[in-house]
Amino acid sequence: MGLGAKEQGRQEADKRWSQAVEQGSIPGEQMSEQNKNLLKMILSKGATERLGRVRVVKPELATQLEAYMLQLFQSGKIKGEVSEEQLKTILEAVSSQKEFKILR
Repeated sequence: MGLGAKEQGRQEADKRWSQAVEQGSIPGEQMSEQNKNLLKMILSKGATERLGRVRVVKPELATQLEAYMLQLFQSGKIKGEVSEEQLKTILEAVSSQKEFKILR
C-alpha cells in the first residue's frame, strides 16, 4: 500500500529540513519559511486558525508553541495531522509550564 501524497510531502519536507540543519545551511529567514511549510502540513485548518488567533494575542506564546510542535514532529511524536482540539491540549500544556513568581 503506497503513501498518500500529503504523507509523502511531509516525509520529503522532513528529510530536506533535516539535511539542511545538518549542513547548517538554513539562515534565519529561510528556516522560518521551512518551519511554516512544516506547520502547514502538520496542522489541520482549524488548528492553523487557532494558532493564528493565539499569535494575535500572545505572539511569544505562539512562537513557543510552533517550536514545540516542530520538536514533536521531528521526534516522531506527531504521526498524523494535529486537530484544533489536540492543539488546545498542547497549548494548555505549554501555558502551564510557565513559572509565576509573586514578589512581596
